[in-house]
Amino acid sequence: MKCVIIDSGINPRIKYNIEDKKNFIFKQGKIICNEDAIDYYGHGTACYNIINNYYKDASFTIIKITDDGMSTIFQLEAALEYCLRINCNIVNISMTLLGEASNKTERIIKELCVEKNVKIISSYPNHAESGYPASNKYVWGIKGGYFPSNVWKVDKRKLHSKDLVLNKIPECTDKRNNNFYFFGGTSKAAALASALMMRQLSKGLNGEELFNNEDAGDFQYNSWESYKKSNEIIGNRNYRKLKNILSLNNINNNDNLIELGIIKPINLLNIVSELEKKYKIRITDDVSFSDFLTINNIANLVKRYGGDIRTS
Repeated sequence: MKCVIIDSGINPRIKYNIEDKKNFIFKQGKIICNEDAIDYYGHGTACYNIINNYYKDASFTIIKITDDGMSTIFQLEAALEYCLRINCNIVNISMTLLGEASNKTERIIKELCVEKNVKIISSYPNHAESGYPASNKYVWGIKGGYFPSNVWKVDKRKLHSKDLVLNKIPECTDKRNNNFYFFGGTSKAAALASALMMRQLSKGLNGEELFNNEDAGDFQYNSWESYKKSNEIIGNRNYRKLKNILSLNNINNNDNLIELGIIKPINLLNIVSELEKKYKIRITDDVSFSDFLTINNIANLVKRYGGDIRTS
């Protein structure tokens, strides 16, 4: 399976399954193309991490069209036009583009999807019901929900026939990816969709089988109730040391730190670093967002990696 990722590039240390790299820059009304696809932002590398984690047999073409998450329809058009010239099965676009779609962009998308049978998978914005190119009728538009497992759902509220909802709960990528150490939202959901679609295609299926799954229905899109809280009590229930590290006061051990806005993907790397320093442990990348859901969950995480939580 060959996957194109149109995003912010790729970390240059990742090489073994990268076949090609391109960078499209819009400058002074013109598109400039080069092969400098270094990812200074981290978003494109995070997309690669998720796709590669869930489907190991893909080779990748990396097309960079942004340095900071912002891009133009002209860069997207150039990137998709390049996809017409190469052999690919999947095009992952975990972003929404600024500007109105041109007739040329629409024509290229139709040619890719209909004539070349390429699956374009694109995320909707996290807090909006429309976005481009996700809203194009030939594109698989991806929204996000809080699912207890990595399943897909058909959205009853869909804008068009190819709208799907996938798990947007953040997942661990790589500590060296800084702000995208934990990667979630609809961008992650689209990357997950690309991996699951390649699984379908590798079995000789065409992707339409995804719609045989049950509808999302009245699923709580913004609820963490299905996510596991740890009820195990370890040592001193006050967890004074742990709460001090997290700068928490008047928080119960089973309060949902994510819903309270205390735990966020963007601050988790600093929290992990502090836990490692204070408890003299090394936390690997084999952790989940739910490990940080409550004080009890974090205490169990520290214990799992050999930290003496009883001294808290």
